[in-house]
Amino acid sequence: MAAHPPAAGTAPPDPRLTARPAADAGSHHLRIAGVALDLRFSERDLEPMVLPAVGMHRSELVPGEPSVPWLVSDARTGDHAAWDAETLRVDRLPGGGIRSTHPDPPLVEVEHPTTGIELWGSTAGLGSAESRSHPAATALSNLLARDGRQTLHVGAVEIDGNAALIVGPPGAGKSTTALAAAVCGAGFIGDDACALDDLQHWTDGAPTVHALFASAKLWPDSGDELGAAAWTTMGRTSADKPVVSVDGRVRVTNRGRVTALVILRPPGPVVTGPTPIAAAHALRGLIPTVRSNHIDDRELRRWAPLAAEVARRVPAYAIGLGWDLPAVAGAVVDAIEAGARRGPS
Repeated sequence: MAAHPPAAGTAPPDPRLTARPAADAGSHHLRIAGVALDLRFSERDLEPMVLPAVGMHRSELVPGEPSVPWLVSDARTGDHAAWDAETLRVDRLPGGGIRSTHPDPPLVEVEHPTTGIELWGSTAGLGSAESRSHPAATALSNLLARDGRQTLHVGAVEIDGNAALIVGPPGAGKSTTALAAAVCGAGFIGDDACALDDLQHWTDGAPTVHALFASAKLWPDSGDELGAAAWTTMGRTSADKPVVSVDGRVRVTNRGRVTALVILRPPGPVVTGPTPIAAAHALRGLIPTVRSNHIDDRELRRWAPLAAEVARRVPAYAIGLGWDLPAVAGAVVDAIEAGARRGPS
């Protein structure tokens, strides 16, 4: 989420990271990628900075079910040594936790098996487009990894319970493709951040992809083509890319069984595909999608064998993009349906 290169290391526990104010706002019970969370805020004024992105995960509290605490709180930056960092810093904590410190605007994410998730910072940090669109993304990624889910930079949409992973490098059109399909009736799972089941969670030979955030990053030309100009905005990223809330604008769904990989090709005068491609070509697209915490290659080492299984088992198709967005949506739906008919290898 930062525009600066990260510094990495392993830091000792800092008691100030858990000495947060008691929450006085209501509790929101969420279920993200199968994990139950108890989301609380130190002040009700902070709720609009997080709930638009994760509110679609609200679920009923199951009596006796353990849930992971998630506290969001405002902080005066002068009180905390964590702000001393000059660039984004990500540290592994003893016991399997992680801490991400973003100094400008000030924002800290902490996740630890014994304390849950904490997201705190200045009003500017909590209100930044990066945080509002993907609140506590680093902390959630660490939590989900322990539960057997890999966070990826992919888009995903769903039709009748079946889903496509939308794969491409930054700027390839993942957000536009996912929203083009969603505007035409597909379920929106994500535009560039989703969680994928590890092998132990697969059913019927295919993984499930899980939604994380109900937001999308769209350049103005794509937003205009999609009719998204009137959608609620969450601000602009450090790269000046507008961020919009999609909840209430399209059908947001929490998961789908992956029956197709959609590998995006550079745009041309007309939309092309879906064209079947070999597993090796799909794997080359999948490998770079892993969400790195910028510390070491641990995430990549976890992801590489799983990516190989995904590419081997799930049918892959190439789609060449164009500005005929209904045709883009139709190509994605065709890929999902073709993959479902073919089935996993």
